[in-house]
Amino acid sequence: AGLAPTVDLEFSRACAYRPSRPSFRKNFSVFIEMLTAAYGKKPILYVNSGIYARYFSGEKDDNPLWICAPRGEPSLPDNREWTFWQYSFSGSIEGIDGQVDLDAFNGSPEEFASLP
Repeated sequence: AGLAPTVDLEFSRACAYRPSRPSFRKNFSVFIEMLTAAYGKKPILYVNSGIYARYFSGEKDDNPLWICAPRGEPSLPDNREWTFWQYSFSGSIEGIDGQVDLDAFNGSPEEFASLP
């Protein structure tokens, strides 16, 4: 039980190399196939709008999306729905010292409980 593994795709400021879309898509599909086979479920993809637009917009991926969009509810260029939305980097939760990320699930408690 539990959530599927999550693949966190981000560029840092120090990341000078950014692969072309065809190169990324080729390597990504192999990586996702390996993860799916190993865990028995499709991984969740954690992306921001820039990564999504560059590598995923218009593709037929059916991995759940965890979109980082702290400035407002995500609106993806191809109208794809998101599964999770990270809406803040600086929340607080009782029992945890310091700031934490805050996220929302796009569905009901029953849908969350039935995630593969």
